[in-house]
Amino acid sequence: MTELLPCGTIAAYRRHLRNGDEIDEACATANREDANRRRDEARAESGVRVRGAVDTATTTKTVDELEDALANLLIVRAAMDGAPANSLAALSKRRQELVTEIRRLESIPAILDAVDEISRRRAARNAWDNPNVRQVK
Repeated sequence: MTELLPCGTIAAYRRHLRNGDEIDEACATANREDANRRRDEARAESGVRVRGAVDTATTTKTVDELEDALANLLIVRAAMDGAPANSLAALSKRRQELVTEIRRLESIPAILDAVDEISRRRAARNAWDNPNVRQVK
């Protein structure tokens, strides 16, 4: 028969739970410390992954989303030409998603131009309305 570990250990805490016994302070502390240790380890691992992603992102060239979407659309169209009938639905759906994304990406410069124009007009209007700004007539 195996020897039972004393109170103040994770094994004793789990034994209390299994047997429906009241959890003593030593076992509750052991469980809390174990949970904190596991959480700290998970946070440390997550930090390493995030640091790696940031390092990679700062060392790689920026991605042109529009260019990438157009390239993907060409690939999907080529795949559709020789694709078996059972995969055409998925490829067609992907093609439509890419077309929608390309339209969205192509409209971004127009939206930004409009926002810039609105900002310019607002700044001009605010400057005109501001009594502290010397007006040129």
